[in-house]
Amino acid sequence: MTEKPIVSVIAVCYNHSRFVIECLDSIRNQTYSDLQIIIMDDCSQDDSVELIRNWIEHYDIECRFISHDRNQGVCRTFNEAVKLAKGSYISLIATDDTWLPDKIARQVTIMESMPEDIGILYSDAYQIDENGQRLPNMFIAEHRKFNSAPEGDLREHLIIGNFIPAMATLVRRTVYERTGLYDENLAFEDWDFWLRASNHFHFVYSPYPSANYRILDTSIMRSLLTKR
Repeated sequence: MTEKPIVSVIAVCYNHSRFVIECLDSIRNQTYSDLQIIIMDDCSQDDSVELIRNWIEHYDIECRFISHDRNQGVCRTFNEAVKLAKGSYISLIATDDTWLPDKIARQVTIMESMPEDIGILYSDAYQIDENGQRLPNMFIAEHRKFNSAPEGDLREHLIIGNFIPAMATLVRRTVYERTGLYDENLAFEDWDFWLRASNHFHFVYSPYPSANYRILDTSIMRSLLTKR
């Protein structure tokens, strides 16, 4: 029997006490079991840390949990977690978003059939409101208009703007090894990283939506923009 590759799952929390358990449960309920779970709290001011600790203890979850005593910012926090990742693949999620149960399983199956130059898989994501109700537009349609989602060399598409939902991706570990980590001078981790990665790797699109992206005023992106 072929051994399944380990996927390092990185969940980052910042003042997500209302949503964090729903996100963590979506990780716990993945149909793919070969996971390394890394949970980061970037100095939340609500009771997120207590909720996370209670969740870990209640379900006896094997994971690495790091709670910052000083806010580091999303890029530095993700970088700290990526350095701890042991898996062949890495998947990131902010804890106000959630995954569909077969997210990891479907994406690993696709990536394992791809050549090594396919470094990043992405899918679409549903958009949901603060109460978890689905909104009319999917993530990609909200950001760009395509007849079909592009694959292969995405440099020209990405230069125009980001359309890839970070929480709906699966990234080979080798992408980080060759591209480097997230730029800690930036407020957002993903667009710059996709651009740099596209210089070395191709992308593949999965037709199965794999995540729920929550639209709310207290998201990591909006919080960072407000700070700056």
